[in-house]
Amino acid sequence: MRFKEALKFALLNGKNSTDIRQRISNRLWGKSSKVTQDVNVSNLVRGKTVSFKENYIVSVCEETGVSPNFLFGYNEETKTFQHE
Repeated sequence: MRFKEALKFALLNGKNSTDIRQRISNRLWGKSSKVTQDVNVSNLVRGKTVSFKENYIVSVCEETGVSPNFLFGYNEETKTFQHE
């Protein structure tokens, strides 16, 4: 998953990385403590999340302005996936 790249994309488009991370953590883990939210979003961005749900993808896409294809590394033109 390309969460880190999605944050970079958002930064290039004038969004604040800290604000985006906070909004994503509030949307996904709003009932958890602030520490748990911070750890969870950090794990998500660093690729350490063991599993993820559809709402993770929706939240990240809406907050960063990227498409699900971008997050999964899918190139629409070549119909291939980019591997990191």
